[in-house]
Amino acid sequence: IIQEQVSNRLSLEEETMSEMSVPEQQAKTQVMIDEALSAYISALVDADGDRDRWTNAYVEQVKQAVFDHIYRLGRLQPLIDTPEVEKIHIVGCDEVWLKFSDGTTQQAESIAATDAELMQMIQNIASSQGEASRSFSTSHPDLDMDLMSFVRLAAIAPPVALRPTLV
Repeated sequence: IIQEQVSNRLSLEEETMSEMSVPEQQAKTQVMIDEALSAYISALVDADGDRDRWTNAYVEQVKQAVFDHIYRLGRLQPLIDTPEVEKIHIVGCDEVWLKFSDGTTQQAESIAATDAELMQMIQNIASSQGEASRSFSTSHPDLDMDLMSFVRLAAIAPPVALRPTLV
């Protein structure tokens, strides 16, 4: 809900935002996230009185997740930001494997509720890379691209694979 509200507001202010530098855009987006989250928390607390779960740490997590979705790699970002992680291998929505620099491998929490959501996440990442954007779908099921100076994304989708898969 918060992400959707901020995205809608960014769309409405697209012209103003396009005149700003990237750091200015991100700062303005952070303000929008703060405002949307504050309104959301107030409405929830008014409805059910449950303020306890909205600790400062939890509020910061939500803010970062919304920001990561808009400007970074969404739910993949925390995995990428973990310095010890060398490789991320995802097969469908429910198999996330991390390979660490010490050679160990560990299963991680899912980053999507369904395979369709994972496909959408990969499509969003692939299509939001400016001039380097690529298509990813069942009709374009093979994706290989550089996302940042240190991140490479390779993904395949049905019918090439049984489930969406990315490394």
